[in-house]
Amino acid sequence: MKKLFKFLWLFLGIVVFSSFVQEQCVQAGENLKIVVQKKVSVKLTDYKKVKVKVYYNGKDVTKEAKLSFKSSNKSIVRISKLENDDFDVIGFEAWPRKTGNSNVSIVAKYRPSHWDDEDYDDEDYDDEDYNDNNSEAPMITATKKCKVKAEYYKTLRADADLVDYNTRTNIFTMKVYNISNKTIKILSNGAMAYDEDYTVYDRKLKVIKGSTIKPGKTVMVKFKVIGSITWHDSEDFQICSYWKWGGKKYWVSVIPGEETWKKVGKKWKWIGFAG
Repeated sequence: MKKLFKFLWLFLGIVVFSSFVQEQCVQAGENLKIVVQKKVSVKLTDYKKVKVKVYYNGKDVTKEAKLSFKSSNKSIVRISKLENDDFDVIGFEAWPRKTGNSNVSIVAKYRPSHWDDEDYDDEDYDDEDYNDNNSEAPMITATKKCKVKAEYYKTLRADADLVDYNTRTNIFTMKVYNISNKTIKILSNGAMAYDEDYTVYDRKLKVIKGSTIKPGKTVMVKFKVIGSITWHDSEDFQICSYWKWGGKKYWVSVIPGEETWKKVGKKWKWIGFAG
């Protein structure tokens, strides 16, 4: 009977201690806070840096906390860690793959020490004591979500590249990826192929296939040379043509392996990379 009485007291003590530890962990977790934007937007072919802050009892512990990130829809947004010059994780980068929404789950883990809650003298501070104390403290966790919206540009934007010239068919092929929110219509009127060295190789062109590119679509646009064949190497050419977008016409230049530009007034404005 005496042994049973001791066992019951021991069991009761364990239960009480366990409840105390759990309560302490919950209270500590409530003191750990993640601060991040609730919503961010990022344009196609671009990326967004999103900074994250972690606070424990009002103190910035971002560098000491362990941060992890997960996208709810990787087919829309891919996530990578954002680091500073000291390789501390200070947030995440959102890389869109297509338009849509994805929720990024952020988890912060932090192991507090008694230094977080108590004042101390510099003379009494000991790295070994800190590390020992820190390793024994319970790990606490906080979570947060950030909504990332991947969207089209609201101006004429496209990644375009001149990928081929076939001397048998006398056709230039241009690859165009429309990353804007409206349809692009490439016009035959005024379309030209300009040789970088000699004007004798310049040719007028006519669009015979793929003149319409809807938002988010990639199309191989075919330009038929009007007249005789020209120089065989497409790398030597620049294709210029009128693109209709949003009710307006723009004179657009595409150079193999380089950037895509539109002319606004007397100036050229960048609208995309090579496709």
